[in-house]
Amino acid sequence: MFMNYIQISDKQFNIFTNKENIELIENTTGSKLKIDQNSKIIEVNNENKINKLLTIDILKAINSGFNIHDAMDIYYSNFKFNIININEYTRNKKDRKRQIGRVIGKNGRTKEIISELSNTNINISDQEIYLIGKYENIKLARKSIIKLLRGSPHSKVYHILEQNNLSSSDPKKAFNYKKQ
Repeated sequence: MFMNYIQISDKQFNIFTNKENIELIENTTGSKLKIDQNSKIIEVNNENKINKLLTIDILKAINSGFNIHDAMDIYYSNFKFNIININEYTRNKKDRKRQIGRVIGKNGRTKEIISELSNTNINISDQEIYLIGKYENIKLARKSIIKLLRGSPHSKVYHILEQNNLSSSDPKKAFNYKKQ
């Protein structure tokens, strides 16, 4: 048996003080979670290596701001969890803030469009962008976000998303992104 430890942020730690949340994760994945209240470190134990890795991804997703139900989709729906480090695409703090603004868009519209057309859940912090979804969907969202971080015009990114729309062919679900 091998062990892994996850450091939980102060902001998200309260989720792990709720016994129901811990039981949901443990009962679903078969993992045992040992929580150190002082250091805010969670130890994950599971003989099944795949379920252990899934549990670690669930904990990372919760730690990055996803609610427990979205994070549990990693297990239930065979979703993946992915992280984009914004610092890899920016020069300094000012540039990072500007790029985060480009990804979020006016009133959150760009983030919403990427999320909807790629069928992924997206959370953004001041350093990283977090994605939950099917592998192919994450690949599309990641490609779109990185294009924005590298300076591509929004219209070009939206065009790529439309061409590769994995979410639905239902026109009622399509965004009118030109109003951004």
